Amino acid sequence: MKKNKLVKRLNNKGFSMVEIIIVIAIIAILATVVAPQYFKHLESARETTDIDAYRNIVSALQVELINSDVTSGTVEFSGGSVANTTDEAVKTLLSGVGINLDNIKMKSDAYKSVKITFETNAGVISFKANNTTLADSLGIGKATSGL
Repeated sequence: MKKNKLVKRLNNKGFSMVEIIIVIAIIAILATVVAPQYFKHLESARETTDIDAYRNIVSALQVELINSDVTSGTVEFSGGSVANTTDEAVKTLLSGVGINLDNIKMKSDAYKSVKITFETNAGVISFKANNTTLADSLGIGKATSGL
């Protein structure tokens, strides 16, 4: 009985090279199928996060412009970071509701460089964006080529 166990233990040498290669090939095939889907969903999540950030900015401006002397302005993102605002009053308005433009980073390729302009005319606030997809998502106007 003890001899059988000893013989089995000596004959058990692990996986063969062919078995290991087959397992590696299966993992490689699965990775090539799954990876593109993962990156597609990752970019989609980045776009959704950026749209939410822009939506928060527009909503905050709508609320703050009602009681403000600021009648027009621009918030521009370039390379994912805020590149320009028309004046410090816009940053002050947004910081009043907890939005610090300097800390916001847009991560999706589609929305890294966007310019949003706003204007108050007779108590009506209108927004325009130079990115058509973003303008549609936010329900704001599309900027003309002059923007």
